[in-house]
Amino acid sequence: MKSPGINLDRIAAFVAVADAGSFTAAAERMDVAKSAVSHAVARLERELGAQLLQRSTRKLSITEAGEAFLADCRALLDQADATVERARTGRAQPTGTLRLTSPQESAPMVAGWIARYRERFPGMRIDYFPTDLQVDLIAERYDLAVRIGPMRDSRLRAAKLAELELWTAASEVYLARRGVPK
Repeated sequence: MKSPGINLDRIAAFVAVADAGSFTAAAERMDVAKSAVSHAVARLERELGAQLLQRSTRKLSITEAGEAFLADCRALLDQADATVERARTGRAQPTGTLRLTSPQESAPMVAGWIARYRERFPGMRIDYFPTDLQVDLIAERYDLAVRIGPMRDSRLRAAKLAELELWTAASEVYLARRGVPK
């Protein structure tokens, strides 16, 4: 994709002048020299081949072409700011489908995780398949599996989600009939 040659700094300078009503006030808001703002807007006008601002010694006004361009510039700058913020904070909302499997006995726990995940990422669809079979995650195109015990496939990555305590339990009737296991 070819770059249009117009950078966001020049567009931001134009918007600042339009909002502030003067080059001086825009320069103060942007914390740059007035000449830098003036040059940026003049270059933008040359690149566009259109006069955006009408200047006189006493007054600054936006031309008809400038008014038409201004709304799009504001939207463009807002979108650029939002894009940069998402990249900085990692808050881009994922979308798509997450295919998940787990043992059937862990389904109630996994269902709670899915509910919290959906609250956080409403754009995601979850396809959940509880099964006690050891499915081939790659061949069957699963994104995530909850498993108990060591990982069998070295092509996969694992993360510890929880610790489980195992208990051996028996009824008194069983113990009386069979004895206490050793």
